[in-house]
Amino acid sequence: MGIDGCSHDDKQIYDKLREDYLISLGLKVYRITVDDIIKQMEFVIIGLEEYIIAEYGT
Repeated sequence: MGIDGCSHDDKQIYDKLREDYLISLGLKVYRITVDDIIKQMEFVIIGLEEYIIAEYGT
């Protein structure tokens, strides 16, 4: 899981390379914005739960 905030601004190439590397290791990436965490935590949790169920089953 990655939480993207302003520290990721203008780092799209670096982030893509890092994400590709993590995926090459067999890991999955689920991105959440800091703004969503601050303003919509309930929806973040629901989205993460749905992602986990879809990817790993119940």
